Amino acid sequence: VWLLGPRVSPVGFACLSFGWSPEAGGLVGHIEQLWIRTGVRGRGMASDVLLGLGTALAGSGVSHLSAYVPVEATTLFNRTGFRSQDGGQLFVRKL
Repeated sequence: VWLLGPRVSPVGFACLSFGWSPEAGGLVGHIEQLWIRTGVRGRGMASDVLLGLGTALAGSGVSHLSAYVPVEATTLFNRTGFRSQDGGQLFVRKL
């Protein structure tokens, strides 16, 4: 779990899990939940988090990052390099 924002007053969190995938060629990450406090949404924080996670995790050997994405968040995930698999709710970004 990563807390987002200032340590004394976080504005959200990202919860990830990790696994090994022979198909993906190694270590993969999955975003279990991404939450930003309602009062600070719309400022690009979620985009910054998704882009930053990708950079940090790639540097740690993670090859892919995935998430099950609700319809209202598909634009956010597309904008940050994720692509829908088979037109469904599973989005994947190769790192």
